[in-house]
Amino acid sequence: MTLLLLFNAAAVPSGVVVPTGDFPTSKVKRPEFAYLALESLNNEAVELNANSAAKWRLAATSVAPDSHGRLRRIIALSGGVLYAQGASDWEGFDGPLDAKLDADANYYWMELLSQKVYMGDGLKYMVYSPKTNELTKLIAAGSGEIPEKCAIAAVYRGRLVLARSAEQPTNWYMSAVDQPTNFDFFPPTITSDQAVFGNNAPAGLCPDIVNALIPYSDDYLIFGCDQSIWRMTGDPMEGGAFDRMSDSTGMAFGKSWCKDPEGVIYFFGSKGGVYRMTPGQPPQYLSDSRDGQDVSIQNRLKDLDMSRYRIELSWDFERQELGVTQIPYAENETGIPLSWRWSSKTNAWWEDDLGAAGLMPYSIWSADGDLPGDRRLIYGCQDGYLREVDSAANGDDGTAIDAYVTIGPVASPEDVEVMLNRLKGFLAREQSGCTYEVYVSDDPSTLGQVVAKGSLKPGQNPRLPVRKRGAFLWLRLRNTKLNERYAIESLSGDVTAMGQRRVR
Repeated sequence: MTLLLLFNAAAVPSGVVVPTGDFPTSKVKRPEFAYLALESLNNEAVELNANSAAKWRLAATSVAPDSHGRLRRIIALSGGVLYAQGASDWEGFDGPLDAKLDADANYYWMELLSQKVYMGDGLKYMVYSPKTNELTKLIAAGSGEIPEKCAIAAVYRGRLVLARSAEQPTNWYMSAVDQPTNFDFFPPTITSDQAVFGNNAPAGLCPDIVNALIPYSDDYLIFGCDQSIWRMTGDPMEGGAFDRMSDSTGMAFGKSWCKDPEGVIYFFGSKGGVYRMTPGQPPQYLSDSRDGQDVSIQNRLKDLDMSRYRIELSWDFERQELGVTQIPYAENETGIPLSWRWSSKTNAWWEDDLGAAGLMPYSIWSADGDLPGDRRLIYGCQDGYLREVDSAANGDDGTAIDAYVTIGPVASPEDVEVMLNRLKGFLAREQSGCTYEVYVSDDPSTLGQVVAKGSLKPGQNPRLPVRKRGAFLWLRLRNTKLNERYAIESLSGDVTAMGQRRVR
């Protein structure tokens, strides 16, 4: 069995996660990708070097005398060259005769089928075998030819699916079932498992430019398009047809989608904003004022620059949260783009503003494994390290976390001001403390100015005599210190209605 890990091609997999060896960052042209391949070991006793990729944190065992085990191999693309991590360092397929992709490509796709990794850059294709550690050009078997210049790919019903070719962006191509190198669309004898493409299938071409492919199940392959969303139901050689799911929005390019454990699809729309849907239902905005959410988040998501950033969605199974990440196309991004997270437990959004550019994710992989700690998101970051979200951490790998929560606005339903008289808080005893700031404003959409501030200590705090008034009140709790964290157990305050609202 082979699984995939996606992370930054510039990664130096050491430090936070165990594998060592400097990745050839000098060769990196743009944000790119890497994968983790797992090869099944059948009753083989394998001795592994301490620096081997198989000693990576997710590895369960490296010796399988009586049962199957898993050997992990990390592979990475950098500047169009494939590198595989060996016993002590990266081994590059960088010889003059080795297959390569376009060094200047700003997006690669990779898919797993038949225990091999297939990859492309929108111009050319390669195939890598983790078992034999061989990299070759993807060459068609038989009389067919590999469709040229396809920008995206997927695996559906045992077929390698290619789409969005440069010449015909609405076309799609499927290999023969379980034969990813067989693209013979016109065999002597027609069979249900032969290769097929839009021009000769009853389903026809996709009605719109293809931006994303979602193999939802063996029953549905969803085409996220530029202006619409379509569902291919069933196999195209067995009556499969296109059904329109939406004509009000399409999907952003690339891995702009994810699924939760219940099969709900989340995606970033081609017009901006985050949606969710199931194959039998039309898409719906994830952030909606009818759900009591902060709709300003949705407005900010609509304004993202998709010519500068590729929007990638991920599902955090450990925390039951959706992540919305901006991944730069540029070679050397200097700004720190915002990310967002949405909790299915609280139905709430919040911004994730990184404290340092090096922490910026360039790719994301949802890991799984035998141990509970194996099942989490892994981020490949700009500075070349693999990282994960750790609930016990009190810093971002040496960078302080600016952790704050803003409560408000607090206002009276009448046209009067309100006063916060006293504030009382109980913080987790085993954690650190935090500061508090009270703001007043005449506008419910802005914080206004600070009128009171102080600190709260771990454990029970005495009542604090705040006594500040305004048309709208806000309270912010915050801790910006490295190696500190805090948790709020309870918070209360006395709010009193005062006189008529003043105009300042």
